[in-house]
Amino acid sequence: MDFVNWLLEGYAPDDVVWIGPEGTHTARALWAGVRAFEAHTPLVAVQTEDAWEGLVAVLGALHAGHIPVPLHAEAPSDVRGWSAQLGVFPGAYQGIVLRTSGSGGQPRSVCLGSAGIARNVEAILSYLPIERAQRVGLNTPLHYSYGLVGQCFTALRAGATLVAPAPGPWVAQQASMMAAHGVTGLSGVPAVWAQMAQLEDAPDLTWMASAGAPLQGALAARLMARWPQAALFNQYGMTEASPRVCAHRLDSERGLPGLVGRALPGVHVQVLDEADRPCGPGQTGRVVVRTPSAMLGYLGQPEASANVLRPHGLETGDLGHLDARGVLHIAGRGDDVVQV
Repeated sequence: MDFVNWLLEGYAPDDVVWIGPEGTHTARALWAGVRAFEAHTPLVAVQTEDAWEGLVAVLGALHAGHIPVPLHAEAPSDVRGWSAQLGVFPGAYQGIVLRTSGSGGQPRSVCLGSAGIARNVEAILSYLPIERAQRVGLNTPLHYSYGLVGQCFTALRAGATLVAPAPGPWVAQQASMMAAHGVTGLSGVPAVWAQMAQLEDAPDLTWMASAGAPLQGALAARLMARWPQAALFNQYGMTEASPRVCAHRLDSERGLPGLVGRALPGVHVQVLDEADRPCGPGQTGRVVVRTPSAMLGYLGQPEASANVLRPHGLETGDLGHLDARGVLHIAGRGDDVVQV
């Protein structure tokens, strides 16, 4: 099945898919925009400041057999010269290219296949309790894997309604808008959650999810006290994994910020020493991941790709350990890069 058909198959034509500052949109309107999309090059730059238009363009490009490259306003938008670099991948590449710092701190273009993205979306939905027609907040830009795949695509696959406030650093206004539209599920980064926890006018949440940076125990405790009936999930991943690797539902702040949980279905996490030997329980080493959602590689950077996509798996660049239960604890970076 076409990726976009698969993603949107849970909606009837008049179901509300999106509520944003520009208005309310149904599945019928989304499909109309997707089918009307035209592109003339294999790679299609998509500016994501207008989140609705960005979503339509991403899905339109995918549905038409092109490869969208979601970008923020300051990023170079001329990607025509990149198309020739797609030939290094076997077969007909179908998917998305996302810009990221990668594991080495240099700007890189991560090539994610549609099949791997779909597997990651299903893995996220194995624990994140998104219900059909539930109103889910979207406050992370679509040029990030966390916003596009971990939040937007995941909610669409579940048949939820995305509520997208105007972008910007105005968390109070965003929270007020989400509360007014009945948002009950929300993902975000710890910096946003820290502000949300202090607001009186905030959504009445049934679940919360955090990723993008370590979740500190004190913040987790505030969130659980502010929304005592809501399930709180700490998540771990990276763009190169499409993006989610592990997740953990918290019942207290014990073990944070390092505790990130068990590997998701279909994902295998191991911790290796400098000689690529498995570390024992509690022994710190390199975190390496085998996942069907691993990137195909960095566009135009074969050496960087080979350094990350190793025979034993995807090198995350993180240090950590597995405890006796197989739960992953992150201890920091093996380099100076912070993954967001």
